[in-house]
Amino acid sequence: MAVIPPVSAKPAPDPVVFMAGGPGGEVFDDIPFLVSSGLNRDRELIVMAQRGNRYDKPNLACPELDHFHAQSVGLPSYAPQTEKLMLDAVKQCRDRLTADGTDLSAYNSTENAADFADLRTALGLKQWNVYGHSYGSNLALTYLRLHPQEIRAVALDSAAPHRTSPCRSPGPTPGRDSTTSSRPARPSSAARTGTRTSSAP
Repeated sequence: MAVIPPVSAKPAPDPVVFMAGGPGGEVFDDIPFLVSSGLNRDRELIVMAQRGNRYDKPNLACPELDHFHAQSVGLPSYAPQTEKLMLDAVKQCRDRLTADGTDLSAYNSTENAADFADLRTALGLKQWNVYGHSYGSNLALTYLRLHPQEIRAVALDSAAPHRTSPCRSPGPTPGRDSTTSSRPARPSSAARTGTRTSSAP
C-alpha cells in the first residue's frame, strides 16, 4: 500500500483510492501515470496491490502460462489448438498452487472489495472516492454494491462489462448493449417536440 500526498496546500479531506486493472495488474507501476494525470491534485491518493499480486504471499505467478505465451507466438488467437494449450497451462498452474495448499477460492472480486473496506477502516477514513480502471471498474462496482456507505463518489475508467471474462474481451458491444438495455427507451424527437413529419409529395 502507498499513500501519495496531495499537491494542493488545502486538500479535500476525502482521499482517492485507485483500483487497478488486470485482474492482478501491478498497481505501483501505475503511480507515475496517476500522478501525472492529476489524481492527487486536490486529494491524497491511495493505492493498494490487490490480493494475489506480485508482492503477495503466496505468490500466484504462473510460469506455466509464461511458457504457453512463448509457445503461442504465431498461433492464431482463439483457435482450438491455441485455447487447448492455454487451458492445459492454466490447469497445470492451478494444480501446482492447490497442491501447495493455496485456497484459490479466496481470490475474487468480493474478497478484493473486502480488502479495500478493511483498508479504509485501518486508515480511519469515514468515506473516500473510488477510481477504478479496466477490471478495477468491475471491482469498484462490486465494492459499491457491498459497501456503499464507505464511498463518496465513484469514477469508472475504461469500464469492463460485469458479466464478461476480463481475460477475453468480446469488444464494446456487450457493454454497450447491457447499458442501453437497462435504461428506459427515449421518446422520438417528434414525441418530445410535438411536431409531425410528413413525406414529400
